[in-house]
Amino acid sequence: MKQFFLLSIFVFVNTLFGQTNNSFFSGKRNLSFNINYDQNGFFSECYYHFNTTSNYFVEASINDFNLDKNRTSFFSTTIGSIKSISLNTTFGFGYTSYFDNKLEFEHELFLGSRYNFFSGIIYFDAQQNLLSSQAIINANLIFKRLPFELDFSIINNNSARELFLNLSKTFNNDLFIGYILSREEYEGSKKFPYSKNGKTGTYIIETTDISFFNEIYVGFYF
Repeated sequence: MKQFFLLSIFVFVNTLFGQTNNSFFSGKRNLSFNINYDQNGFFSECYYHFNTTSNYFVEASINDFNLDKNRTSFFSTTIGSIKSISLNTTFGFGYTSYFDNKLEFEHELFLGSRYNFFSGIIYFDAQQNLLSSQAIINANLIFKRLPFELDFSIINNNSARELFLNLSKTFNNDLFIGYILSREEYEGSKKFPYSKNGKTGTYIIETTDISFFNEIYVGFYF
């Protein structure tokens, strides 16, 4: 799962890694579209958010969309509720359903709260019966005069601890650009040679590792 960022149908930095793109307490605009570039090339993301008059919201997002069949795209929809308890405290909960271009579905419940610059969210994967968590620090609520938006996120997803640093800047309330530095778990494969009974060749073993990644993006709010 790519939890923070699923534009993050989720937005940004999810994920599916579906938590990574959750905009649960981000206060993002209603509709956005952006083009991203990382070590695997270009891809696009789209995000929509709608608030009702009774503290409920609906979100839809497309993440990692690309015509390259070797890249997995994610589609996610979320319904939930957010309520302000006090000036600096917010509480919320919701449900997310998402699938990829291979039509593999997953479902999550989430529960979270924000106090001042710190947000915490707990996710429950209903299919795999697993809990994971996300902590977000909004640096702009600590350093009021920062000329850009800066937040830091930590995700514990049972197998690894993933880190995300997101820096962005919005111009004229419409155009935005950004950069994400992350340390994420990824799946790969390794080839090993063998020689047995006069026969030689290679065999492939699937591996899981963790590494640093860089991503830049540019987009528009509508």
